[in-house]
Amino acid sequence: MSFFKPTPPRSHIATAGRQQTKNAVAMVRTSNGILPPTVVKADTAIKMSGALFLLYLSWQIATTKRTIDGEEASQPLTFIQAVLFQWVNPKAWVVIISAFSAFTTTSGNMTLEALTIASIFFLARLPANTLWLLSGAGLKKIIKNERQQRRFNMAMGISLALSMLIIFFE
Repeated sequence: MSFFKPTPPRSHIATAGRQQTKNAVAMVRTSNGILPPTVVKADTAIKMSGALFLLYLSWQIATTKRTIDGEEASQPLTFIQAVLFQWVNPKAWVVIISAFSAFTTTSGNMTLEALTIASIFFLARLPANTLWLLSGAGLKKIIKNERQQRRFNMAMGISLALSMLIIFFE
């Protein structure tokens, strides 16, 4: 039994990208570029915590026991729930904090840097979300039985776990 869904509902993916951009801008505006050294160092702890959560999530994805035919349909999140979920979404926070810790400077123009990162997030989400939606629709046609679904889930779980290597070895 899993308490976390591996992916958000497809109908709200666009909302997630838009909300991540707003989160990033809000985070930088709040800090205004003036953070004590202890807070700046906290981004490493946050990245590691996020990576550990994603490793747990990869295990949940890889070992899920859901069946194609026998599963009850779960209710998708409403629009408001999807927007609110982004404020507590650990994957979103890891991405945002990683982007800001990697691509901002203490001596630069924090507003310009924040707007640049937010613009890149906004522009990148459109093709990424489209690809995600089309892939999901295509996979639904390809994955026809429980064995194929287990293999796919295992491959996705392993892929997510391997993507965490960059955080642990950077």
